[in-house]
Formats: sequence, C-alpha cells, structure tokens
Amino acid sequence: MYDHQKVFEVEHKGHVVGWIVLDSLAHNLTFGGCRIIPDLTCDEVRELANTMTKKLIVHGLPTGGAKGGVVANAGGLPLDEILFAFGAGLRGVLDTHVVIGKDLGATDHKIDMIYKGVGSHQLTPVQKSFPDIDVPTSIADLDGYIPNMTALGVLYSALAAANRDDLDGVRVCIQGAGAVGKGAALRFMETGASIVAISDINQAVVSEGKGFTAEDIEAGLEGGNIDASRLQNSKVIGRDELFAVDCDLMILAAGSNTVDEKLADGIQASQLVEGSNFGLTLPARDVLARKGTLVVPDIVASSSSAAMVCRQLGAGNQANSDELWRDIQHGIHESTRECIRLSQQHKCTIREAFNDAFLPERRQKISYKNGVDCSFEADSKNS
Repeated sequence: MYDHQKVFEVEHKGHVVGWIVLDSLAHNLTFGGCRIIPDLTCDEVRELANTMTKKLIVHGLPTGGAKGGVVANAGGLPLDEILFAFGAGLRGVLDTHVVIGKDLGATDHKIDMIYKGVGSHQLTPVQKSFPDIDVPTSIADLDGYIPNMTALGVLYSALAAANRDDLDGVRVCIQGAGAVGKGAALRFMETGASIVAISDINQAVVSEGKGFTAEDIEAGLEGGNIDASRLQNSKVIGRDELFAVDCDLMILAAGSNTVDEKLADGIQASQLVEGSNFGLTLPARDVLARKGTLVVPDIVASSSSAAMVCRQLGAGNQANSDELWRDIQHGIHESTRECIRLSQQHKCTIREAFNDAFLPERRQKISYKNGVDCSFEADSKNS
C-alpha cells in the first residue's frame, strides 16, 4: 500500500528504537511530527507519513510529508538514551532533507534529545537550502508560529462545515485535554461556542452551567490532565460517558483509533471534527456514516500547524505571517467546503470524497518526488 515510501529504521543495542518514514519530497525538503509512545509500530508511522503528505497537498505541498516514530519503551532502555540513539542513527537524514517536530508524546526536551544525537539543529536542512538567508535554528522561532495552531485549523474546518462565520451558541464536547484539546476549547470559545464537556485519559468533566470559561480551561487543564476541582460548576463522569453528552459538535483531540463503533453509536452531535490523527476506527466511521453525522476528517481539519511550518520551511522563513495564516484559513475553508460538496455529489463520506476525488485532482497540479525515489541515506539500518 505504501510501496512509494522510503523507511529508515534505527536499531540500538539489539532493539528497534524507531523509524523515519519519507512519504514525499518537495523543494528538497520534507517535514513531519515525531510520535514518541510505547509499543509504536512501523505500520502506524507509515500511515501517518502518508497522511502528512495528504494534509500538505491541501496547502500546495510546500515541502514533502514524512513522519518520525520512537518506541518509547524499546528494550526497557532509558528514554533519553533511546532518543539520542534515534537521532544519531539518522544523521544524513535529519541534517540534510528531513525536519521533525512534535507529535503525540513528544515534548521540547524529547525533540532536543533527538537533535543532540543528530549533532545539528532542527532547521539545519532549511539553513542548507537557503545559505544566504538568516534562517532560525528551531521551528518555534519561525515567523507565524503561534499558540494553538492545530486547534485553529480545527476551528477553521468546523466553521466551514457549518457554513458560519462564528459558532455562537454551539455546544461543544472535546475528547482530549492535551495541547490540541485545550487549544480547541480556547479557540472555539473565541467564536462564541460553549464548551459543555471535556475529557482526559481518566475522566470527563461536564459543565452544569452554560459552559466552561476560558479561565476554567486555563486553570483546570495542564499537561493533558484535568483538575476537576478547578473547573467551576462541573461534574465528573466516566471518560467515555463524554460521547453520550448532548451537544452540537464533537471534537476529537486525543490518540489514534480511540473512538470505536460503540462509542460512535452514542455520539449525540450532528457534526464531528477529527483534530487527532485517525481518531475514529474504521467501524466507527461506518457507524457515523449510517447515522448521517457530518465528519470532517483529520486530513483537512488538523493540517494548519503543518501547513504553517512547511510554508515557512519552503520559503526560508520569508513568508509574511499574516498573509500566511490568511492562506491557511482559505485553504482549509475551501477544501472542507469542496469535499462536502463532492461527498454529497458522490454519496460518500467526506474522507472518501477527499481520497477519491479531491486528492487526485490536486496531485496533478503539484511537482514532487515519492520517498522511494530519493537517494540520500541515514547512518542507520535502512529497511
């Protein structure tokens, strides 16, 4: 299925510690987040890399798409040792053409440990591509890098799907209290939405008033966890009971494949937006399709942060940040509206419309290489 990809596998002390998967290359660069979780598989990283290319095609593919993955419990080794070995095994990749950022389980410290192993800065490949421009050393220093970037794209897609300029009075439930979930709560409230419930890995918390305030969210959510005692007028319920809460819009902002068909069957919202990669299992997608729930998939909805980073990587950090974010909003809005139109025309889901109709047409207008066609190598076992 992914024969076009190039996979770099890293071993350390007899254990596979991770992979970089190169799905595509454009303008001599490729980008993707690095997932750092226990029991990660190469198949998952390959699917995520392909998804990154799809997300970037929405925005003209300013760079290619890739993905990193680190097995956080490989061989029972210390995590810092794993991360350093991962970076060291990928010299020749991470210092020439591939830039990785944060994904599920990653922190600034963990990404820094990887690049200590590489022995170069995060944006060294961009600096090499633009030797006459003063390019910063890290993604966080790029012009246009703002708080809650992924959540902003989720908001853009929700507004486009609802065909509204604001979400005044819309009741929202959010699965996930990490960076995307917390960011979505804050971003959606700015447009008038009411956050009526939110969950973390252990619990869900429901507002017994008209919704949580921004102050509640700032005080009660930290590090992906909810301190319910700091959310005013709230009630704690079971984590998965979130999906039975009466609301208009459900936002998925937790891990991959965390909503199965049973949970999907209980969802009350008429609209759902995937802010997480593959938040829905395949059977869950089928259930929601039968129910007539409008589902905006991750390949459109959670593309904004990748688009911002890659637009600047491909431009040597020379793009005007205001124009950049206007273009990103326009790209997500138009892609969401067009995929909804195609789904209605072909009587299929929005994801199917994206993959079968929207994506092939966009690919024809873009020049890029598949990963397998790239000649550079890593200092690792290349599978």
